[in-house]
Amino acid sequence: MLINLVVDILNDIDIHLVTPSLSGVTFPSDVQIMRGINRPWSAVHDTVIAEVKSLIAKYPDYTLEAIGHSLGGALTSIAHVALAQNFPDKELTSNALAAFPIGNEAWANFAGSQPGTFIRGNNVLDGVPVSHG
Repeated sequence: MLINLVVDILNDIDIHLVTPSLSGVTFPSDVQIMRGINRPWSAVHDTVIAEVKSLIAKYPDYTLEAIGHSLGGALTSIAHVALAQNFPDKELTSNALAAFPIGNEAWANFAGSQPGTFIRGNNVLDGVPVSHG
């Protein structure tokens, strides 16, 4: 458990920008995101997409939802893009709670243009989302 906490903290503070590359996602060339978000999402992306594809086959009438808090909320931002791009015909709602911004302006414009509903919730007294902005 302690090692997971350390890894999470290291990802939280790794703000070096990198160019993402994910299967099924076409990023504009100027998009960059934090390495601390790209690394953990890239590690699970293909597994998540395969599992969602399997679940859609079993439950075709279900909608897709993603939710996360803090680092999970930041990961929800990229999950929303990945799900929207890989499953464009599915209704998608994502909730990022206390999530910090994860990329450059090109990322923000690209992520904001994705289909589905993306809800971002922050407590005004929470310093984490503000400190990463």
